[in-house]
Amino acid sequence: MARPDDDERTNPGLAMFKKGLDKFLEVANEWPELKRTIWLKLEALQSDYSRRVARSLSPPGLEEDVTYRVLNHGDLWGNNMMFRYDDPTGGDDARVRDVMFVDYQLSNYGSPGHDLVYSLYNCPQFEVRETRIKELLELYHRSLCEGLRAGGYRQQPVPTLADVQKEYERHEFIGIVSGLSMLPIILMERTDDLNLTFENLIDAEHAEKIRDIQYKGKLYRKSVIPILERLDAKGLLD
Repeated sequence: MARPDDDERTNPGLAMFKKGLDKFLEVANEWPELKRTIWLKLEALQSDYSRRVARSLSPPGLEEDVTYRVLNHGDLWGNNMMFRYDDPTGGDDARVRDVMFVDYQLSNYGSPGHDLVYSLYNCPQFEVRETRIKELLELYHRSLCEGLRAGGYRQQPVPTLADVQKEYERHEFIGIVSGLSMLPIILMERTDDLNLTFENLIDAEHAEKIRDIQYKGKLYRKSVIPILERLDAKGLLD
């Protein structure tokens, strides 16, 4: 997470996210399928990117107009989820029976948009992210209402689906962070000649080689362009 007044010097996470933007601009400069207007908008974002990221990741103050607040996980993606399957071997036909979240060190009380955008941009497969986000938000809302009823929630009004969609859209700039910094890691294509040790990750030469593989991956390239086109259509790159 971040505070609104954080910058790259005070928050290592913001420095990492800024490097993600810089690396993307370097690699994607000659991608013919990426609209030049999008590349230029991202280039123009460089000077203000860290401030906008910090603002999008900051828990809202108590005075801010939030439709409803939840306890967010703060780093909700696949590596922080543990799954239990009906088939212990985890075969292709196994069904998920239970899910447990781990690593709550970034948890915070604020808009559900934080976790929803971060998770739904980072976790789904390509086809799901491109075609079923609306369905997943509806499923989240139904589960939220069921959980509130089961827990004896008595306050009114109960969050509506419109409230969920509003908070999701209000924090969708986080989708840019996911697209430019998280997806390259998640979708990284493994190669036999690259040893992903801690030492290699902190060694400058090896780290740069790893970043090249991440940002030049075919699956990443296929995934990030529609994300940027969608966010650009919503005015989030301006």
